[in-house]
Amino acid sequence: MCEIIQRSQKLQFLVNREFIFDSVSKVAMMIATDLDMFNRLKRNEISLQLHIQPATLSRVLNRLKRNKIIDIIHGKIIILDMVSLKKVYEE
Repeated sequence: MCEIIQRSQKLQFLVNREFIFDSVSKVAMMIATDLDMFNRLKRNEISLQLHIQPATLSRVLNRLKRNKIIDIIHGKIIILDMVSLKKVYEE
C-alpha cells in the first residue's frame, strides 16, 4: 500500500513539474528537493531537464537571490529560507 502511495506522489510531482508549474516554481522545486544534484549539474543541463531556456534559469536564480531565498557562492546554491522557497511552488 505504501508503495502505491509513493508512486502516486511521484507521478503528481512529475505532472506538476512538467505541465502545471511556471519556470520559477520548477526551479524552486528542484532546488528544494535535490540541492546536491542542482549544484552538481551545469546550468545548461538543468535548463534542459526543466524545459526552460538558460537565460530564464539565470533570471529565476537572480530573482530568488534578490528575494533573499537563496544565495549563490562560487556558483553553488545555498538555501537561505526554505519556508519561502517551498511557498514558491506549493501555493
